[in-house]
Amino acid sequence: MNQLCIKQGALGCEQFIYADPTMNGGGPFFIEEFLSTKSILNKFNATDSIMEMCCGLGAMGYYLAKKLNLNKIEFVDIDPEAAAGINYNKEFLDIETTFHLSSAFTKYKGGQVDLIILNPPHVTLESEFKQIAEETPEWFPSNSAKQANRSRLILIDKDFAFHKDFCKNASSFLTLNGQIAFLENEKYIPHSKIEAELGDNFSYDFIQNSDIEGYYLLIATKKD
Repeated sequence: MNQLCIKQGALGCEQFIYADPTMNGGGPFFIEEFLSTKSILNKFNATDSIMEMCCGLGAMGYYLAKKLNLNKIEFVDIDPEAAAGINYNKEFLDIETTFHLSSAFTKYKGGQVDLIILNPPHVTLESEFKQIAEETPEWFPSNSAKQANRSRLILIDKDFAFHKDFCKNASSFLTLNGQIAFLENEKYIPHSKIEAELGDNFSYDFIQNSDIEGYYLLIATKKD
């Protein structure tokens, strides 16, 4: 097990989180640029539980659970190797955590949660994947077949299939007035496209960081 320090004190304690660094998607980046902002933290209404979908090493789930004083985290990822880091970390934290090997909710066995956070694969075309992988090999390495496959899992949602599957079922896995927080890029997946998939059962809060080209936070709150 490789050691990866997300950020000292980022979880509200002086702890390291252990995981395979090649599984590091955008979690630490989005924590720094969006989720660590008090005005954004105040937008979340969760009181008990959170799910991190496409969790990888679980950075955002751990971070928000600590910041919002939550009791339970459900981690979901299609990559079985993600389970190793999540399960290892259980002994370091006083939060109940469960890992589910699943694409979206297809094999999810947990209950409803107050908040779902996700930074899913955010390009839909092969050409977009190749361009980003070539421009940022430090984020999406392809030195081996294993690395290349993981980079694809992290980055590409071919034909928007994952998003459609997720949005179709998400509401039933949320508690009353539960929320979904999408961290995406407007250049590749416009927030209006996600809103169209989720529909009128949610209200929406769209937030962009003007210093970061294209990236945004979309908070969808389930209506009564």
